[in-house]
Amino acid sequence: MLPGRIVRFISLSPRQLRIDSLNFAVGAAGSDSVARVVADAHGLQSLPFTIPVVLRPDSLLYADTDSITTVALSLTASDSNVSAGLGVFLRHIPDSLGADSLTRTYLVHYQITYPARAATETGAPSDTTRFAYLVDANGNPARTDTTDATGLASRRVVFQLPKITPGTRDSVVVVVSALYRTAPVARSPLRFVVRYIAPSA
Repeated sequence: MLPGRIVRFISLSPRQLRIDSLNFAVGAAGSDSVARVVADAHGLQSLPFTIPVVLRPDSLLYADTDSITTVALSLTASDSNVSAGLGVFLRHIPDSLGADSLTRTYLVHYQITYPARAATETGAPSDTTRFAYLVDANGNPARTDTTDATGLASRRVVFQLPKITPGTRDSVVVVVSALYRTAPVARSPLRFVVRYIAPSA
């Protein structure tokens, strides 16, 4: 960026997205879509890029009815040391009967809040030094997810058995949240409890 140059954004898809006087992007009412945008600095423009325009999130819901699960950890089967998916749906209240009610392509945040020795995980590779941490579908440390085509987001908890005292019975608590204009959406945050049972030595 050149010193003193003000960058403005210009929507090439004004029916889907407009840029207001403060340079904020404002999506049009209706179903989700994709808008094309360019950045402009005193006539010098970027190549067009795309921005998803999504429906306003109105509520965060559990994907399954059971928010409390139990994991029996195993010395021999590492696949057993991963929790079930902590799934949530992000919903939109439609303006008319039969209209779209999903919020796709939207960030959802996960955080371990208990116990303290796992609550400092950040979603970075360094999380693998903790006894429990959050992962994506590929097993990579990750605390955020983007809702899919059905409005679903999900993360799992991985337990590292060598870092757990044999015979331990305890829980990991995970809270899940989504924000709209810096405010939590309705029912956010949601709380999951993953109980775990470590085998005796």
